[in-house]
Amino acid sequence: EEAVKFDETHRSRKDVASMTKHEMNELRTTMAAFAADKTVTGYQQVAAFHGSTNWCPSPNATVKYACCQHGMATFPHWHRLLTVNFENGLRRNGYYGGLPYWDWTRPIHALPTIVIEEQYTDDKGEVHLNPFFSGAIDEISANTSRAPSPTLFEQPEFGHYTHLADEIFYALEQEDFCDFEIQFEIAHNHIHALVGGTEPYSMSSLEYSAFDPIFMLHHSNVDRIWAIWQALQKFRGKSYNSANCAIEKLHKPMSPFSLGSDINPDAMTREHSVPFDVFDYKKTFHYEYDTLELNGLSIPQLSREINRRKAKNRVFITFTLEGLKKSLLVQYYIKEDGTDHKMKAGEFYILGSENEMPWKFDRAYKSDITHVMDEMKLHYTDKYHVEYTVTDMTGAEVADVKLSTSVIYEPGLGKYGEGRDWIEPVTSASRIRKNLKDLSGGEIESLRNTFKQMTNDVRYQQIAAFHGLPAQCPNKDGTKVYTCCIHGMPTFPHWHRLYVALVEDELLARGSGLAVPYWDWT
Repeated sequence: EEAVKFDETHRSRKDVASMTKHEMNELRTTMAAFAADKTVTGYQQVAAFHGSTNWCPSPNATVKYACCQHGMATFPHWHRLLTVNFENGLRRNGYYGGLPYWDWTRPIHALPTIVIEEQYTDDKGEVHLNPFFSGAIDEISANTSRAPSPTLFEQPEFGHYTHLADEIFYALEQEDFCDFEIQFEIAHNHIHALVGGTEPYSMSSLEYSAFDPIFMLHHSNVDRIWAIWQALQKFRGKSYNSANCAIEKLHKPMSPFSLGSDINPDAMTREHSVPFDVFDYKKTFHYEYDTLELNGLSIPQLSREINRRKAKNRVFITFTLEGLKKSLLVQYYIKEDGTDHKMKAGEFYILGSENEMPWKFDRAYKSDITHVMDEMKLHYTDKYHVEYTVTDMTGAEVADVKLSTSVIYEPGLGKYGEGRDWIEPVTSASRIRKNLKDLSGGEIESLRNTFKQMTNDVRYQQIAAFHGLPAQCPNKDGTKVYTCCIHGMPTFPHWHRLYVALVEDELLARGSGLAVPYWDWT
């Protein structure tokens, strides 16, 4: 540990794409020395922290699992500590800089230069094996490999961002730490899957991903995105070095960083293994990034771009996710009811394995499907449903996975126009619920006619029966049947909101010029 150099003027994490040939050669030389160290201070030990079942929940536990924390609020903290261990390992072997990052939020045409060459020529003209080309996994006598997907190299139209960058924008939009975390983590999974592909010892494997040296470049960028969110929060006047969610989890030391020096010899991460101690990376770990821009946008520009997006009405699909014991691809579609009209709305990856730490998100993952709804000319209240497929990394269908989904609408927040006048978001007139006493004669007549149609075709009676008789909702064992309306419980408002929305849908489908009015009895 005494050999680690902490010259703060040099501890800046740079974009790997901006490194000179000399800087890359220095990094390769120190990486080779780090990899050659087979003791607890070497690369094998740090890489094993991610997927090995040696230490968690404790070294002497009867049933063990991998230590990497996924699907929970401490995902950013645990992986920030891992990048510090990697960085200090490089510095212990003579490297003076910070851990470089691979900025995959920009459109890219190839993997970073430093990782794609099997050999390199040093400053003296001598040829060496490139330690970033692949990594050894000593425990199983194997080497890591990669199978990059063409999807990784998406080239959007001018003025647009990649789908992955859009996911990061939405994560950065969140002002609650745990809301940010779930969006941010699922976005990060794409790189693991798109780089590793079907290769068994690769980035798509939870057990072995950290043995591939590209892992540390990827996670340095993941950590940088968290740092960007922190800077945004500070700019927005919000909490950025703390969180007001998952409090109990954020107070628990994280293994294996919290264990003894015989397992984690890095005093810096060992002494700061409590998540709440990990937020302030500059003060605690003495590094910073060369820039906190995203796709060339500074923090103020990024804030304006986020506000521009929030000004629009948007439709999202949500998924409730938990550990599924394997790495999976979920692709989801919107299908219009009663037709063959169907479009792919998006996809996401889950990184997992039989050895994963048990996890379950405490909130839904959200994906913006507004563009798909627009292309299909669907309003969010129209008749359609969500379909999805789940496959493993080889493309084989996984039929036993059931995901809970829903579609939600988020109205735009409006915007400032000329002269700084506030412009309210545009809302469909037919969806504005008016006070009953304010209806015009024509509106009342329209409402009467559509109610009459609903009564004549018996649809209103069918909907009314949902609330009362005949009873239609059986209990769990099917021995009794109850009326379906929910009273005397917290879901009373939710059930009745859906009931009114159903009546409203039927009215509008029959040509009503307005939504269900309200009777203000207050």
